[in-house]
Amino acid sequence: MKPLVGCRGSNKRRFSSDAESFIHSLSEPNKSTLRARLANPHLRLKKQRNPEVFGQKLSLPRVLETLDKEGLQQLIMNIISEHPQLTSEVSDLSPKVTLNDALSVMKNKLQLIIDNIPYKVDPASDYSFLRVKSYVIDFFQALSDYTLNYLAPVENDVTVSIQFLIEFLTNVFQKLPDFQAIEFRYYYKLTVDKFNTIFLDSISQFVNEKKQNILLVLNENWLQKLDTANRLNHNNFAPAANYLAKEIQTYENSGSVILNTSHVENTATQGLHSSESTDSSTRLQGLNGLLNFSSDNNPLNGSAMGNVYDTI
Repeated sequence: MKPLVGCRGSNKRRFSSDAESFIHSLSEPNKSTLRARLANPHLRLKKQRNPEVFGQKLSLPRVLETLDKEGLQQLIMNIISEHPQLTSEVSDLSPKVTLNDALSVMKNKLQLIIDNIPYKVDPASDYSFLRVKSYVIDFFQALSDYTLNYLAPVENDVTVSIQFLIEFLTNVFQKLPDFQAIEFRYYYKLTVDKFNTIFLDSISQFVNEKKQNILLVLNENWLQKLDTANRLNHNNFAPAANYLAKEIQTYENSGSVILNTSHVENTATQGLHSSESTDSSTRLQGLNGLLNFSSDNNPLNGSAMGNVYDTI
């Protein structure tokens, strides 16, 4: 069979003829446009242009997952600064701070003090203290806040209060550099006084609350732990350790978990006066007199607390 010669050329001429007839039927502007498209094959085959892609800001969850601890803290503080009315709501929605969380923060603050003490200088010198004074003040301010957070009515479980004090004294407080600066000695001695008061009040409340609580004291080795904390801190907490030892001795001698409440009051009074660390106990009238350690209450800043030299 012979191929059809000239078939494609015939079809092409027929398409051109038909196209010209169609063009003649159009208006003049449309004729020009169509002729240009037919004359240029590239225009005929050009694809439709893709729609433009516009950027958009990251969603809040995406922003938050990029922030580190400091970034999140700064973000929250900025929000509170712009909207102070949200302070209580943010506080209420925040998760409860555990003992380990608080102790971890205090350990980090202690490490900042140690790391910034200048080399080749007596760590106890006034010069060393001045170099780290801001870290020391921040340390005691945080200590005050966390201590108050673990006391009633915020924390009604007395064992939590006692556990926090013992853990802090054993693992953090005893590692503080022994600065001789007057301001440091004031904060240090105030801490000793207040902790002794809290210990005596908390232990007395706990062992008298329920008869079986003394058994928990024995099972948890509170006396051994408190003795260790006292020894590591230059026997500054002997009043609390002696008081607890007497309570245990009273229980063992009586052969019963029923304690002599009058003995509790007497031993508490004796404990307060048995150590040099409580020579200013006249200003320690229970936990209601617990003073905040913040710089606002610092006698060196003109507070009405009295002369700082009287407490050293």
